[in-house]
Amino acid sequence: MEPSELMPIVNQLKEHNIAYALGGSGLLYGLNRIDSVNDWDLAVDCPKETLIQAIRDYDWIEQSSGDFPFASEYRISIASPNIDFIGGFALRSGEATVRMPIRIRRQWNGINVSSPEVWFVAYSLMGRTSKASLLLDYLKRHPSAVDADAVNYFLNVEGLPEDIQEELRSLVG
Repeated sequence: MEPSELMPIVNQLKEHNIAYALGGSGLLYGLNRIDSVNDWDLAVDCPKETLIQAIRDYDWIEQSSGDFPFASEYRISIASPNIDFIGGFALRSGEATVRMPIRIRRQWNGINVSSPEVWFVAYSLMGRTSKASLLLDYLKRHPSAVDADAVNYFLNVEGLPEDIQEELRSLVG
């Protein structure tokens, strides 16, 4: 899968003033941490109806946001190209719900890319430790890439496990 496949969708999101950020394996791929992408995860910040209007020319389906720890408002998928839109991206941490903000650190091939810190926390809460470790390693090797505002956001979130907080603190030392 190539990032150019996303451009028609990205243009639709821009046209409808929808805030979005590429995350998941697309983020890892864009950071040269993995060799291929299964699907494109786009976190969006808009009402579901607004997204549906933006993608009305595509065949889409609404998916379950998932079982614990997933707590997003909605998830909509397009089969071709293989895109998952995650509206109101959030995960549970114990009894708390941790909202994953749209934090854009850079653009890659014309696509807004999420702060790696957001997906480090997300993958950690999902129990996907290998992917979380890839992002943490990237941030430790590239201190200028650290988004201190994102780190501070998560350090002030209630319910975030101490081990995740410690890793975040190590980034802003």
